Amino acid sequence: MELKKNEENTELKEVELDGMFDTPEDESLKQTISADKKNLTDDYARSGTNTSYVGGQAAEWDEKIEKNSFRMTEAQMKKSLSKSDKEKSDDKAIFLLISEVVMYLAFGFVIVSLYIASRGNKLDIIHNLDIVSLALTILTIVLIIDAALVFAIQDRKIMLLVMAFVLGIFYPIYRSTVVKGRMAAGILCTVMTIFSVLMPLVAAGQAVTRYGEAIVLTEDEFTRHAAADMMDQKTEDGKLYLTTVKNIEKGGIQGVRTDKDYTRTELSITGIGSREVNIGNSTFKNPNGLETILVFDRATDNSEFQLIDIFLDGVQLKENQRKTFWDAETK
Repeated sequence: MELKKNEENTELKEVELDGMFDTPEDESLKQTISADKKNLTDDYARSGTNTSYVGGQAAEWDEKIEKNSFRMTEAQMKKSLSKSDKEKSDDKAIFLLISEVVMYLAFGFVIVSLYIASRGNKLDIIHNLDIVSLALTILTIVLIIDAALVFAIQDRKIMLLVMAFVLGIFYPIYRSTVVKGRMAAGILCTVMTIFSVLMPLVAAGQAVTRYGEAIVLTEDEFTRHAAADMMDQKTEDGKLYLTTVKNIEKGGIQGVRTDKDYTRTELSITGIGSREVNIGNSTFKNPNGLETILVFDRATDNSEFQLIDIFLDGVQLKENQRKTFWDAETK
């Protein structure tokens, strides 16, 4: 028996492929955009997964963009072009580092100025603080600016400003704790500054203790040094003049003055002495202490001072009275 073959039409029919994969255009999805923004879209929409194509057809303003691209809004573009959090953090760190370096330079200026002021004669330290005053002014300004930066960038702690204004010498240490920076550098800076402040203070204190506040604070340098030269002299018994002067003017020296004529110098020391002084048959009394003026003279700048006059409450002692009074105090 012969099987009958199923005859099937294997001929391919001509199929119209055009438009097969097209989808109806949705007019509501069409958009318009200005020429300048369209250029931005053309530039930045070059990768992705065809996300700008909706309903199978790109929106009108994206018609020139190849497929397999995405649409980026202006807000997204600005965000993508802005710095990352790490970049922003690095920028902040650079600002804080620069400010920190400037702060340490300002502290260094203060330390150097204090060192220079303390190197000279102890009598002159208080009068050589102009450069120190300038350095401290600059340091204060720098600390305030740095504290404001750290406050704005790192941590909003009011104590930063308080430390900068009130306890500037300890500010580097506190700053290091806030920015989690170089603690060792902050401690070293504070210690060095304290030490540099103590040096001139100790030296100036020694000068005041030895010669008296009135002499150390005398503005005229020549007068100040002349008074110190006189007080550093010794009597025949090896007793310092400063000891005798302090014994006579028990209430302390109140003033010092010099009159210079060529090489000759007359030095006057004024202070408050005892309430009662008996010299031979003469008695001088004052319940508040006798105003005592000691007048010294030297012929040349290199010679020694000689006592030439003594006044007790405005009364000039005679030569024998003066000698008796002076000799009694030097014994």
